[in-house]
This record gives sequence, structure tokens and C-alpha cells, in this order.
Amino acid sequence: MLALALLSGCGGNNSGGGGDLAASVIDLGGPLDGPTDDARRACRGTADDCGAAGACQSCAASSQGHACVNRTCGCVAAADCEPGRACIAGRCAIGGCGADSPCNGGCCDHGACVAGSEFAHCGSDGTACVTCAGGTPTCAGGACTAACVAGAPGAPGVCGDGYCCGANDQCQAVSDGACGATGAICTDCGASTAGGKCVGGACGCASAADCDKGQACRGGVCGVGCDAGSPCNGGCCSNGTCVGGTRGAACATGDAICVACGGAQGAACVTLNGATRCGCNSEVDCPVGQACDPASRTCGAACGP
Repeated sequence: MLALALLSGCGGNNSGGGGDLAASVIDLGGPLDGPTDDARRACRGTADDCGAAGACQSCAASSQGHACVNRTCGCVAAADCEPGRACIAGRCAIGGCGADSPCNGGCCDHGACVAGSEFAHCGSDGTACVTCAGGTPTCAGGACTAACVAGAPGAPGVCGDGYCCGANDQCQAVSDGACGATGAICTDCGASTAGGKCVGGACGCASAADCDKGQACRGGVCGVGCDAGSPCNGGCCSNGTCVGGTRGAACATGDAICVACGGAQGAACVTLNGATRCGCNSEVDCPVGQACDPASRTCGAACGP
């Protein structure tokens, strides 16, 4: 307080006849010399008391960062920033993220922090975004998962190369038990009449062994149709159709095409010691003047009782 003392002498009220001085004090108000001690207080340099002396503040709501760095609100790591921002040179920002400056949540897409919830920009740890593809085409919770829908390859949630969408709406690696084109619904080839093999994303066959007995693999599909280049699985091919190959007119001797038995070899189709060939069951299967050897089942001139 600034006070001014006034002394009154002569001309004043001197009831005592002189000598006594009356002092009057006038209060002019106001501080003596600038800020008070509170205004000059140095900040503690903490997140809730940051700044230059006399200008302390909390960094809790600062867009620059929630840490106190060199008496200024800023950041040391991504965790000091609001979600979706990265710590760049001590200040939080949406742009400028990278391998050394990850985002706080979401992911970094070509230098910009994004939510990381889209299949083409998926992530949750703040590092580079990834594109969900292959067997994990769906982004859920910032991670690529196997959840799928059938559709055009490359679309969100559609399985990529080598995968089809199974009955449980999960991508499965293409196999005989889960067959399908890229992005299509899986099929179990075990129940397919076209063949039990998955060939090019469709149930079918690669050889006669993939087909049922009495069928051939022709054009990648199993059926009774056959030819010299498409042998039957068992039996043989007679006039373009798979047959058992046990008749003299159509004998399965090991070639794709059936053999018509007759002449010196015998008119019957016989199986002996696991091998099928033309031969005889009796003399009627042999040419005139020959007999059927019951042991070898072959025709010859030798005869007996």
C-alpha cells in the first residue's frame, strides 16, 4: 500500500496553542512494485503444471501433446498424443507418421494416421497399415481375419488366391475337401459326380484314378465316355464307352481300348493269375481242330481224354 502522510501545523486546528502536529494518512491503493509472488511462481514442469513462470497450464487437453517437454506441452512418444496422432519432433500431428513415429492407435497410411478399420488400411498398433487379403480378407478390430463373403476377387471380405469361402463363412485353403475358385463358395469334391479331385478350382479329375470304377477322366470330368487317351478306371473302352472288359468281344487286356478275342488265341476273355487276356474256357472257344488246355486256358493241337 502506498501511503502519504500530511503534517498539519499552522493554520490548522491547534487547540493546545501550537506545537502539536496532526498527521493525516491518505491511502493511494495498488501494489508497490509489479506482480505478486504467486504471479511470479515457476511452473513445476509436469503435465499438469507446464509452461513459463507466470503462465502455468495443464497439458491434458493440449492438441500438441499431453507431456511437458522443455516447459511446453508436447510429446515424447505416441502415447502422449490423442488417438489418431503421431509424435513428430516433440509435437503431436496427424501427418508425418512412419516407422520411427507410429500413431497412437490405428495405423500409418503413407504418412497419415488413419483409423485402421478398413480392409485396405488395417492395423491397430500405430505402425504401417496392411491390406487384408489371401486367407484373411476382413479387417475387424484393427486385425485381418478369415471371415469371408463370396464375391469378386479383391473386394472387401472376399478370399484371395488359393482360398475359397467355407460353409462357416471362413476362408479355407483350396483342397479336395474345400474346392472353389478364388472368392467362391467351397465345395467338398468327395460328393461330386464330376470327380473327387479339385482341379483349377472345380471338382473333377486329373486321371482315371480320380474317378469311380467304370469311368474315365475326359476333359477334367469323370464319366463313362472314353477313348485311347482317356482310359477307364478298370475295364476298357469299347466304342467310346467304358465296359467291364470281361467278354470275348470286348476284353480288357491292359490297353485302353478293348480287344475282340478270336482266332488262334481263343475267343474267350479269361483271367488267370491276375492277368486278363484272350484264351479259352472250352474247346468251343478254339479254332476247329484245336483243344483248350484247362491249365493254361490256351488253344492248341494237344488234346486228351
